[in-house]
Amino acid sequence: MKWKKIYLPGIIALTGLSVHATPMNIEKKLASVEVFSMGFNGFIAKKMPEQLIYEEALENKNSDSIFKKVIENPDSTPESKAYAACGLWKKTY
Repeated sequence: MKWKKIYLPGIIALTGLSVHATPMNIEKKLASVEVFSMGFNGFIAKKMPEQLIYEEALENKNSDSIFKKVIENPDSTPESKAYAACGLWKKTY
């Protein structure tokens, strides 16, 4: 029983560390996506991992600069530029 008291708080503490990614990591992940799809997909209707990266960037306090850097980056995929354009539009309107 003692190990459960130590194990559970340890897991909670470690998972809390990965919740906030740095803007540079989000930018790199977003710039390399290869699928553009908004909304729910498939028979089970779940969001694509690429859309979750986009939503993570959208919630970041530096989202405007992240989206602008993705659009200006010559190595960004067309799909990532589409997500960045949607993000800038959503932040503007």
